[in-house]
Amino acid sequence: MMLFSVDGDPEAQARPRTFSMRGRIVTHSPKMAWYGAVALMAKTNRPAAPLDGPVLVGLDFRFRRPASIKMDVSFKSTKPDNDNLEKSVFDAMASVGWFKDSRIALNVTQKRYAEAHEKPGLTVMVVALLETHRTVDMASLCHAIEARA
Repeated sequence: MMLFSVDGDPEAQARPRTFSMRGRIVTHSPKMAWYGAVALMAKTNRPAAPLDGPVLVGLDFRFRRPASIKMDVSFKSTKPDNDNLEKSVFDAMASVGWFKDSRIALNVTQKRYAEAHEKPGLTVMVVALLETHRTVDMASLCHAIEARA
């Protein structure tokens, strides 16, 4: 398993904006400081060669806990959306040569509030899968998570 962490406040990937300027169609795709921080840590920790087969990616996003959120609340169920957070990380990793995001065969993303001893940020876990690995029984995975509650 390959693992790296990024400190900072996670941000979702901003959507590209298309507009007309002086009669030409222009598309602007903003990249934020968060994207740069993820790309830097991904580049520092990337494998020697891009992963060329299926991969499993685990993303553990840790957010600052607002004063209005009780300490017994673990998961963040408000914006930003998981898919936009994932897009930011996957694009940053692809830009520095980890893998094409089409290689992601399985991903698990968690949005939660940072514990008192943790900084806000992200931990990324990547496992190269073999084409012959058995697939994950999603029902069993959900039951195992439910049993931990």
